[in-house]
Amino acid sequence: MASKPQERPDIGIDVDAARTRLLNWKAETGKSWTAIAQQLGIASGTISSFGVNKYEGDVAKIAAVIERYFAAEAEAVSMRRDRVIEAPAFQPTRAAKKLFSVLHYARRGKMAAAATSPGFGKTSALRQFAADVPNVFLATMAPSTAGVQPMLTAILKVMGEREVRGSPLMLSDRIRERVAGAHAVLCLDDAQHLSEKALDELRGIHDLTGCGIALFGNAGLMERLEGGNRAISHAQLYSRIGIKFMEIRAYPEDAQQLGRAWGIDDAGALDWLAKLSATGGGLRTVTQVIELAMFLAVSEDSQVALAHLQDANAQLSARQRQI
Repeated sequence: MASKPQERPDIGIDVDAARTRLLNWKAETGKSWTAIAQQLGIASGTISSFGVNKYEGDVAKIAAVIERYFAAEAEAVSMRRDRVIEAPAFQPTRAAKKLFSVLHYARRGKMAAAATSPGFGKTSALRQFAADVPNVFLATMAPSTAGVQPMLTAILKVMGEREVRGSPLMLSDRIRERVAGAHAVLCLDDAQHLSEKALDELRGIHDLTGCGIALFGNAGLMERLEGGNRAISHAQLYSRIGIKFMEIRAYPEDAQQLGRAWGIDDAGALDWLAKLSATGGGLRTVTQVIELAMFLAVSEDSQVALAHLQDANAQLSARQRQI
């Protein structure tokens, strides 16, 4: 039989102190009463009335909820301070170095494409490269940006322009002015969503300015570039892409490197992570498993071991089956 939770009496709670903590929290974070109410699990009207000292109900009960919330937050902060539970900084994995080579090729004023499996580490590598190298403009595509105008709008926004208005021709002119002679790269993530007209517009920008173009996406991107009806415009794009990199699985050594970055040094655990990375989710699954395993290990006041990783993987797998 499961034990009952320990009763935490509201007697002795300093209502005024709890109210002060609440108001300071609201001022520091800029959160609305609605957002605070959601985090505390209290009705918005109740917590706002308590905050301005107009609540006519059991104020000690509300104050106790506030104190328990801050106590839990303090415990979580203490856990993170005592043990590394935050994700480590970017890791220069084998995958990242491969993708960097594609991007450096594009910086030479070339067109390049890379298609990878989910969890390969593509997006984190692209973000790091864009942060490190000037004039690399990383825009993430979606079904809503498949057409020429929304694609151009998305590119201009990552260039820092706020008011993006005008015809496709006007938008394209603004992009060409920004990239001409700037040793720039237009990097399009999830480029498999782009229409043929949008892809051809990129080719036109490249031809007129010498700007590098780097297309990144899933296997569908390469199918788009290599297949199709091979119309003249499609063939012109395909012939300009000098590098066509494709990898369908995460590299096992990258999973081990990621594990070591999280502080895992057990050889058996690292080998298990390498095998896990090949099961479909790649490094994304590895990261999720490690993060949960960290919390499981902290709750036992121990280092992350193979058993924690396997337990975390089982829990995450069960959750995904329920969705």
